[in-house]
Amino acid sequence: MTRSLPILLFISLMLLSLDASAQVRQSGNFGIGIGSGTFASGLSMKYFMGDALSVQGNVGLYRYRRYWYDDCYDKKDRRYRSCGKYGDALALSADILSERPTIVGNGKIDLAWHVGGGLGLALFESAPVFDLAAAFVLGLQLDINVIPIDIVVEYRPKVVVTAPAFDLVDFTAHIRYFF
Repeated sequence: MTRSLPILLFISLMLLSLDASAQVRQSGNFGIGIGSGTFASGLSMKYFMGDALSVQGNVGLYRYRRYWYDDCYDKKDRRYRSCGKYGDALALSADILSERPTIVGNGKIDLAWHVGGGLGLALFESAPVFDLAAAFVLGLQLDINVIPIDIVVEYRPKVVVTAPAFDLVDFTAHIRYFF
């Protein structure tokens, strides 16, 4: 019974907020759910500062693999072998988004898009202490206004600033419930 209590509470909150006139993309709305950003996968949040401007953030874990260990370096080939160590880091990301006009929809279910940019930070247990990255964000979002939730897929190319690297093919996703 104690396991089902959070689920019942969540469903009750959803049912209480059912309103055909509610809009996900409306100034002052706050959404929370799961998703990923630059480095971070876990808790996803989004706040609409205006009808056309929002901020989103993610807090979670970043699974990484490092190759700086001396025993992984092959002196003959002058490169690291794949014997690096896996680990988890605490990660945070924040984006500012320009909410673009709805592509198609009827007010109950809308397909919209956004564009913006942001930063990601991964905090490691050992050296190096952190990674910092800047990302461009181009997202496609399905807004289900009658529940209200959004389901988002984003193209997110990034540049890792602390260890110069480019990741031009990166995609993230979110699903959030709005209050």
